[in-house]
This record gives sequence, structure tokens and C-alpha cells, in this order.
Amino acid sequence: MTTTSLSRLAAPLCARLHAEAFAAHEVWDEPFFAKLLALPTTRGLLVEQDDTPAGFIMWQHGPEWGEILTLAVLPAYRRSGLARRLLQVMEQALLEDGITRSMLDVAADNDAAATLYKAAGYHLLSTRAGYYSRGAGQAVDALVMEKSLTAVA
Repeated sequence: MTTTSLSRLAAPLCARLHAEAFAAHEVWDEPFFAKLLALPTTRGLLVEQDDTPAGFIMWQHGPEWGEILTLAVLPAYRRSGLARRLLQVMEQALLEDGITRSMLDVAADNDAAATLYKAAGYHLLSTRAGYYSRGAGQAVDALVMEKSLTAVA
């Protein structure tokens, strides 16, 4: 398993991986990823398994916080530790930048992701009602979660 930093040139790959990882949900397209990756506050990491892109994490940072924008792992690579590894590397990068708080939101119906974040030390701050769209007028709440990174080293 290897991780490498994402650049603006990674937008097509991010869009493809995101679409495969979130096939049943609203996905982000290549222009959207290109805009995100062009921002000076956006960073990301690609994870590869056996030289094959398997997932990525993307986050934004401010002076005191980092916010996970998306964490996508392809179905074939889930439950192999890749998502946890991406979280650990991101959290270490935030700490190296002097940032001690990480935030995220996750769909309330995404039990696997919520379990991952809870196991990684994130706790529930609030809920955003109807934040995610599932099509056909269906909306799903977002769980807003936070973690203090001071204990991570």
C-alpha cells in the first residue's frame, strides 16, 4: 500500500474513483474535482494497492481545522485498512501544519463509514437534516463529526 499526494492533474482519476466508490449516490464530476484541487486550501492523497489506484481522501484546511471533503475506497478494496490508513496520513499532515482539529460529515445511512470514523476517534457534533440527496426526492441526514488531533502522534 502506497500513498501519494494528489495534484490538479488527478481530477479525472478522482472523478472515476469517486463514481465507482459511490455508484448508488450523487457523485462529483471531473470539473468539480479540478476546481477543488486548484484551491490552495485543498489537499489530497491517493492510495494504491499493488500499483492500482484503490481510493483517495481529499480535505480542506483552515488555520485551526481540517475538513474531510471526501474519502472514497473502491468496493474491491474495502475492509482492508486503506481508509484507516488514508485517515492516519491526513491527520498526521494536519498536525505537521499545526492543525489540531479534524471535521467531516457523513451520510446517516452510511453505516460502514460512520463506524470507521467512530473507531478512529471522531465524535458526533450535530446533524444536518436532509443534507444528502439520494434522487427521487429522497434526502438523507448528514452526521457532522469532529476529532481532536492533539493525541495523535
